[in-house]
Amino acid sequence: MTFIYKIVDNTNGNIYVGSTNDISKRLSSHRNIKDCSSRQIINNDDWEFIVIEQCEENIRYEREQYYMDSLDNVINERKAKIYDYSNYRKIQRDNNKEKCKYYNKKYRTKNNEKILIKEKIWRDNNKDEIKRKNKNWCDKNRDKIKAHNDYRSSWGGHPQSNNNLLKIDINLFA
Repeated sequence: MTFIYKIVDNTNGNIYVGSTNDISKRLSSHRNIKDCSSRQIINNDDWEFIVIEQCEENIRYEREQYYMDSLDNVINERKAKIYDYSNYRKIQRDNNKEKCKYYNKKYRTKNNEKILIKEKIWRDNNKDEIKRKNKNWCDKNRDKIKAHNDYRSSWGGHPQSNNNLLKIDINLFA
C-alpha cells in the first residue's frame, strides 16, 4: 500500500506533497536530504505530517500529482508525473552517469588509501565467503574453463603446458 501525504508548515501554510511505501523511512530522508524542498518546512519546527490518501502503487504518481495541482501553496520542485518509476530511475542514472563518474573518481583519488585498507579488512573478514563464491563459480563454469585452457594449450600459450611450438631457437637466425 502506498501513502500520499502532505507536510504542512503551520507558520506560513506552505505544503509539500509526496508519496511513499514506508512513512518513517521517508520522513527520515526529508530530515536528512539537504536539497529537498520539504526541508524548508521541517527546519521551521512547526509542521504537521498528514496522510491524505492510501492507494495502489500503480496509480501513486497520478494521485500525488492530483494533490500537487489541487492544493494551494505547494512548494514541490518537481512534478510527480512519472508513471514508470523504474524507467525514471534509469533515466536519472543515465543523465547523471558522467557526473557520478567524475565524483567517484575524485573520491577514490582523495581517499585511495582508506579505500584500500577497508577493502583489505573486508577481504580478511570474508575469506571463507570469497572462497565459497569462487568455488561455486568455478564449479558452475567448469566446462568453459576447460575449453579455454584446452584452446590456450593448443597453441602453446598455456603456461602449464609443455608445448614447445612457440619456442624458437635464436641460433636459427644467426
